[in-house]
Formats: sequence, C-alpha cells, structure tokens
Amino acid sequence: MKKLSHAHFWEYLLGLGFAAFLTLKLLYQQDKPKSEHLHIQRRIASIAKTYQDLPSRDAGKYRYLTLENFDKPLELFVGHDQFEFAPEVDKVDQLKPGDVIDVYYEDIYKEEEQSVRRGVYTIEKNDVPFYKEGDSRKPLANGIMGIIVLTLIGLLYLKSKGWIGER
Repeated sequence: MKKLSHAHFWEYLLGLGFAAFLTLKLLYQQDKPKSEHLHIQRRIASIAKTYQDLPSRDAGKYRYLTLENFDKPLELFVGHDQFEFAPEVDKVDQLKPGDVIDVYYEDIYKEEEQSVRRGVYTIEKNDVPFYKEGDSRKPLANGIMGIIVLTLIGLLYLKSKGWIGER
C-alpha cells in the first residue's frame, strides 16, 4: 500500500475540523431562541392540506397556511408516523381562518424558487404555541459527528502505523 505524505494528514484533519464546524452550526440553528428567527404577525386567510400541486408525497402530512399580506403560503410538516421528525407541538388543526398568529421562521431555502415558504420554526397565537418544529436536525448532526469521530480515530491509527505522515 502506498504511503501518503505528511501534508495529506493535515489536509484530512483540516477537512474533518471543517465538517465538525458545519455540523455544530447545524445544531446551533436547531436550538437558537425564537427571538433570533425572523418574525411576522399576520391573520390566517386559509388553511389547507394541499396547495397547488403540493405535497408531492405523503399526502395529509402537511398543512399550508395562507396569511394575509404575506408573499407565500407556509408549509408545515405535521406527520407523526414512526421514524418521522414529528413537530414538537402540533395544534395547527385547531387554528382557524381569521386567527392572528405570530410566525417565527428562517429563510433557509432559495425562496424565489419555491412556491411555498418552508423553514417555519414556531407558530403562536396569544403567546401559546400551536406549532413547533421537531428535532429533525439533531439525529442527522449526531450521525455526522459519529462518522467524523470514527474517521478521526482511523486517521490517527493510520498515522501511528506509519501509513500517513511520512514523506
């Protein structure tokens, strides 16, 4: 087996560090307080289980809220099947057109390409939560961190055996 140069070890280590940084950023975005999200207060114009040709899959597991004087409907995932990232709070079906709600959201997608606004963090009515996003990012981040740690252990093992780090 061909030995890799010393420079490769540091490149791999730097790559793992960058991957860990991105993973920690992903976790931070999940846990940041609602005050750090974008916020609007609007009246609900309509609530539906479909919008135009959406959802493209998993019918019944989404709700589409159209708000007065807001550019696009909100898409909310409300699925509760096993292995789904169910919302932490899901009382969306208790909301009615005419209700005034506070929406905390992120612009995480290229919204100009989307017909709906995704990335809703929480919805409140009179300071009572009616929707709160589930922990969809935590299992993903934990899995990525596990892979990073295993890769780091393997990298250090290869370096200790002399396969990485010699010129």
